[in-house]
Amino acid sequence: MTESRTVTLERQTSESKVRVSVDLDGSGRAQISTGVGFFDHMLTAFAVHSLIDLEVESAGDWHIDAHHTVEDTAIVLGQAIRSALGDGHGDPELAPEGRIQAEQVAERLVGHPIDAIYVSTLRRTQQTAAPLATRLGIEPVVEPDIREVHLGEWEGELYRKHLAEGHPIALELLKEQRWDVIPGAESAASISSRVRRALERIVAAHPDQCVAIFSHGGIIGEVLAQVAQAGRPFAFLGAANASISHVVSFNGRWILRRFNDTAHLAGDLDREPDLDPVPADPGT
Repeated sequence: MTESRTVTLERQTSESKVRVSVDLDGSGRAQISTGVGFFDHMLTAFAVHSLIDLEVESAGDWHIDAHHTVEDTAIVLGQAIRSALGDGHGDPELAPEGRIQAEQVAERLVGHPIDAIYVSTLRRTQQTAAPLATRLGIEPVVEPDIREVHLGEWEGELYRKHLAEGHPIALELLKEQRWDVIPGAESAASISSRVRRALERIVAAHPDQCVAIFSHGGIIGEVLAQVAQAGRPFAFLGAANASISHVVSFNGRWILRRFNDTAHLAGDLDREPDLDPVPADPGT
């Protein structure tokens, strides 16, 4: 069965709100509404002649100028096409245990005043978020910059295999606390900058609100290391699948309130830490 190459992304700034859906294996169907007539025409022509199904809905400060709407729509369209093309990440479905854990997460969080839900481009975060999103009636926003660390030549099961076998590069990775010790893996600078960008965007879009972000072990570790100014990039690596960590942004300051809370999961005290950013039975 061919994997779907369909992606929906949203972006909200002080100047505009944009939603884009693309299906790279479509028939050229276009449903465009940006409020800018010529831009609508150009996007429709792009869809028709590329045979990409494209839906675009934009709202912006047209009374000032159309350029914010055009620019932000172009940014989201580019991100959506890039995500649909794929970037070599392993992208497994949730295992049966992960689906059970997703329901337990929803039960734990459904009573909290959550205003928005964010997920990565990888489907395991989307599937983990789905029970909570359904109960709250919230449509998750896809944020590409919270996707998992790219492991280069060790994508898939090779990382876990080499770590378990004590491969020299795996041991060097843990010593140096840098993913790019693995050939072709993502650099520390890339991970740090994209995580920071994502957090800044989310905070700016939701002042004084509570947001649930469903991401991955490597990225959760990076977020918490930045928030705590830990000095060691892997200081918070090893959060359990479907665990909850809690950070607060207040007047430009970050506060870490909780890490690896698994009280909602059965047998949580018996769980061993997992250093694998792409676990065999992925949860969150």
